[in-house]
Amino acid sequence: MGLSSEKDKSTKSLNIIVFVKQVPDTQIIKFDVKRKILTNLHYIMNPADKCALRIAEVMRAKRSASITAVTFGPKSSKEVVRECLTLGADKGIWINQEDRKDQPEFAGKVLTQVAKEYKGDVILCGYQSSDTQMGITGAIIAEDLGLPLLSGAIDVKEVSNDKVTMIKRLKGGSRQIVDVSLPCVITVFPGLKRPTYSSLPTYIGGIKRTITEVSCPNIDSKILHAQPKQRLEQVKPRLKKIRSIDSGLSASERIKLILSSGRQESEVKILKGEPKQLAFAIYEFMLSEGLLRKNKRNSTNT
Repeated sequence: MGLSSEKDKSTKSLNIIVFVKQVPDTQIIKFDVKRKILTNLHYIMNPADKCALRIAEVMRAKRSASITAVTFGPKSSKEVVRECLTLGADKGIWINQEDRKDQPEFAGKVLTQVAKEYKGDVILCGYQSSDTQMGITGAIIAEDLGLPLLSGAIDVKEVSNDKVTMIKRLKGGSRQIVDVSLPCVITVFPGLKRPTYSSLPTYIGGIKRTITEVSCPNIDSKILHAQPKQRLEQVKPRLKKIRSIDSGLSASERIKLILSSGRQESEVKILKGEPKQLAFAIYEFMLSEGLLRKNKRNSTNT
């Protein structure tokens, strides 16, 4: 009896929740200058969220687990949940919000309620979305739930009952091995843990699975209608001052100036003669450049 209970405890299935987002494909989107509208607009799954789904699959391969993909947005966003199911997710949840709000705080509050209801052991999401690039949704969920947060994970090293060992990306290409106690929130850095293609049975099974629809007002109306208290914006870079080339110069002089990176060589004059003559020439030069003022009382007679 004791052995069976220990075995059941050691094989406890983890509940992994992956939050995904539908974003415009930045590779093919275009902007019509004349009409001032976006054209060739096509929506895909956020690349960082797709890597987070891959991390969940690696965890499931190391340990018995169930993966639930969750998205928040209009009806078209169900496509990314369907894609998660075809890639191997066990369940799919779509939070219906036709009047889509792209504020990360608003979305974070909504996703927090889902994490509370479904009691995820590991909550995964992308490091940041490719459209807003705010990167604070994971931090909001961890703060509201009071869970530890690991940001910038790229791979899984080990999964146990009470912790996960992750590999984190640091600046300069360095790596760090970090132990995170469960339950926890992990944001995944995009592009390093690349997604894989699913098998044909997994793909067909994902198409047949039912996506659970959750209405926003049924989660928590007070939080859903709360507006963010502050607005976060990216720091605008300072423009560098670039000197324009004088249009009065000849073509050869302009080309010479471009090749010299804008550095103009000053004209050099070599004076020759007697010391008195040189002193008078220097005096006249300083007067012409405004470096000296000519005193009428002490004017030099030549």
